Amino acid sequence: MKIKIVDPISKHKRHQGRYLFLSLVLLIIVEGCAPQQTANDIEEQSIVESRSSVAVPNAQDESSSIDVRVMGVDEIQAFIASLVGKIVVVDVWATTCEPCIREFPGLVELDREKASEGVIGISVNSDFLGIGSESPEDHLDAVKEFLANQVAGGCDNLLSGTPDTELFSAMNIESIPVVFVYGRDGGLIKKFGGAGSGEFSYESDIVPLVESLIEKESASGKADSTRTGDV
Repeated sequence: MKIKIVDPISKHKRHQGRYLFLSLVLLIIVEGCAPQQTANDIEEQSIVESRSSVAVPNAQDESSSIDVRVMGVDEIQAFIASLVGKIVVVDVWATTCEPCIREFPGLVELDREKASEGVIGISVNSDFLGIGSESPEDHLDAVKEFLANQVAGGCDNLLSGTPDTELFSAMNIESIPVVFVYGRDGGLIKKFGGAGSGEFSYESDIVPLVESLIEKESASGKADSTRTGDV
């Protein structure tokens, strides 16, 4: 039997050569698969880094620019009555009322989109309970923060200085959320919400009503103009 003698040094050199060759192959493969950073990539990365360094104002910063007026129920009703000539949408809500929170963005959107057609959105917060030494002003920060999150600066934002139960009694409110829609003559067109009225939404109920009022006025205006022209 022949015994093959292997020089351990030469064997080590051969293995070392193989390892070096395999390493080079792997390096080429990895370089070929990795995405190359183009000039556009570098520019986009620079823009992202630049944007991330810009401070974004939070809701608490924005809340300082939200105007909220504290009014008693008599003042609230007088304010609504003063808006004759406008279609007025009044949303009575509270920060502790989950259904109110869900529907509130509808008021903001309606006010923003229909303002040019004479529609005014009024939010009436009812957080003040009138218990103990509590004051309406105690709720201003929380109300302003919520309104800032809703970007509701375009609405007329009121905080009731009358305790909630008295406010509800004076405005014939059984439960909230409640939305009142007033015509341009100052008369109440419809009340949404309250006991036994069922669910409602801005999208399905309030916006269509407001749009129908606008369309009716527009059609009436055209009819009057036609009659005048015929005389």
